[in-house]
Amino acid sequence: MAGTEGLADWSAALGTLPTLGYTGPVCLTGQYSDPSTATEDRLRADLAAARRACRRAPSAR
Repeated sequence: MAGTEGLADWSAALGTLPTLGYTGPVCLTGQYSDPSTATEDRLRADLAAARRACRRAPSAR
């Protein structure tokens, strides 16, 4: 089911990284094929969703 975080629970995924000892960068790539919305608008929305997911991640603080 698609939602503001796509098909994955990114808050849970990002929250798991510190428990695994991972402290490196995270790269979330986007693939946009629907021309009905400007790529810049999609990127802004995706960045906002990623930031929200990081804030909600239980162990990422």
